[in-house]
Amino acid sequence: HFENSIGAVGDFRKPHCHYEIPIGTLYNKDYPNILAAGRVISAEGDGWEISRVIPTAALTGEAAGVVASLAIKKDAPVNLVKVEEVQEILVESGVKIHF
Repeated sequence: HFENSIGAVGDFRKPHCHYEIPIGTLYNKDYPNILAAGRVISAEGDGWEISRVIPTAALTGEAAGVVASLAIKKDAPVNLVKVEEVQEILVESGVKIHF
């Protein structure tokens, strides 16, 4: 569980096993205007495994798009976008943030 989750995903290898993807997997604070999505997000171990499938790639792509849009509107680096705003937009579009 991550309070700063941008979405919840299942582990295709194990029934009833779920993960939440924290917003920090989408960017590196040293590069304020670059976002990652899909197979190139920051992950390791089981997180790396579940981030390499299409549903997780779609989720992170949608979240990265929301973060980019908010960063542009606020003229701010991506790491300063408030996760609560991202979560609100994602929930409105049907994304499950927490299990």
